[in-house]
Amino acid sequence: TPYIYHLQDIHPESIVVAGQLRQGWLSRFLMWQDVASCRTAKQIVTLSSDMRETLLERPGCSALAGSISTINNFPLDVYHDVSETDLPTIFQSEGDDRFRVLFAGNMGHYQQLDQLVDAAKLLADKPQIRFIFMGAGAVCDDIQERAGELVGRTIFFEPYQPVEVAFCCMRQCDLGVISLAEGVYRAAYPSKTMTYLASGLPILAVVESNSGIADEIREYGFGYVSATTTPDGIADAI
Repeated sequence: TPYIYHLQDIHPESIVVAGQLRQGWLSRFLMWQDVASCRTAKQIVTLSSDMRETLLERPGCSALAGSISTINNFPLDVYHDVSETDLPTIFQSEGDDRFRVLFAGNMGHYQQLDQLVDAAKLLADKPQIRFIFMGAGAVCDDIQERAGELVGRTIFFEPYQPVEVAFCCMRQCDLGVISLAEGVYRAAYPSKTMTYLASGLPILAVVESNSGIADEIREYGFGYVSATTTPDGIADAI
């Protein structure tokens, strides 16, 4: 039966880069299995040019160039307006000059959010800058602990919201953060990018400057790319 193989992330490369699996017999076995899946697929779909290059660099996959299509995810037109009074308090205007920096989505090992928290600490003397983490994940408790006494002052945490509410929350913010651990861009693409853009939210990308994500943001004027992925670089960009 012919099939299309749609790769939202590339495994095992993504979990190796994120430090969740060491290079060894298991990673080689998983690679062998996935290469076999790619070679027998009628067509392969992945999300970015970087991910495409990662596939082509695999052993035995250089001949697959004509079978790989790059088709990014896109936001579905299913959103409707939510009254501002129905949003979490931190997203309500209140007639002030707050500058809201939002990270929305999964708080996991791929995102390197400790760097963003440390950037917030560097900007703690500017109380009008509010850092909001909306979502949940494996490192959520760790970064809340790392934020320390700034929680509720300049760093705020909100749980996952229904999609319509989350979309309206994005529209109330000034900057949407995409943060990836080193090397992850080669095996994954943060689909929140498209939702940020659909809401009209400029992006701050904390990712290697030579990545396709960074190139697209600079080329099309979608937002900003941090000069470095260190807390100093993030704080300077904000």
